[in-house]
Amino acid sequence: MAAVLGDEPLTLVDTVAGVHRHRAGIHRRDILVLHARPPDTSVLVDEAEMLVRLDGAAPAPRLLASGRGDAGDEWLVVGLTAAAEPASSGHHGLDTSAVVGQLAGALRHVHRTDTTAVEATRHLDRSPARLHARAAAKVAAGEVTRAVDGPFAGRLPEELLAATEAVVRRSSRGGEQVVVHGSPTLSELWLAPEAPPVLTGWAAGGLGDRHLDLAVAALDVAQVFGPALVGPFLEAYGTDAIDTTRLDAFQMLVHLDGGGR
Repeated sequence: MAAVLGDEPLTLVDTVAGVHRHRAGIHRRDILVLHARPPDTSVLVDEAEMLVRLDGAAPAPRLLASGRGDAGDEWLVVGLTAAAEPASSGHHGLDTSAVVGQLAGALRHVHRTDTTAVEATRHLDRSPARLHARAAAKVAAGEVTRAVDGPFAGRLPEELLAATEAVVRRSSRGGEQVVVHGSPTLSELWLAPEAPPVLTGWAAGGLGDRHLDLAVAALDVAQVFGPALVGPFLEAYGTDAIDTTRLDAFQMLVHLDGGGR
């Protein structure tokens, strides 16, 4: 870590899901420093594995360095142009329509990435069956309550879980598997003028169904920008590649799972 950062000061950008994101240097270098303390360190361990596997493919930053501190905290240093800002920050100068278009384009790129790097690795399985099993366990344990607002307001968790079972059964019999990001929210999308979008936060990435990413992103777009931008987001991605029944089911599963891994 010292070989990459030296004695340069770190400036905190924000904190997302327990990960503190910093810029390095007085004049901001083309790197992003990610830091997590226990009990959130596994997030960076998993992200580092995905970044190594992707090796700069997809709209993923290249991993430059990683390390563990004396207190058990984890550090990652990734390449990211100094001008890039999180899409959720509003500091990138783009209007909301342009932002959702960038998010859609980034996900198209992810889903076209060669799957070889993440195939045949069980812990990178992001299949519908795995997501359904995790959601079912949370419902059975009473960890999910009836939503009071949003698209599933008033519906019982058990009702939502049952509504997804047919889609999960069909998926288990086959279907296209692609590289997925797993949690492509606007806070993980970095935008800069005249530069392609970059996605950080790959801890939940792996091999799965594109509708997982689309569901996470659509729910986040609705929450951050409002439901009116969900349609333009899906259109920008390409509605010919979207099965609305599958998308609805994945949105229910993501809701039940808390959007987590």
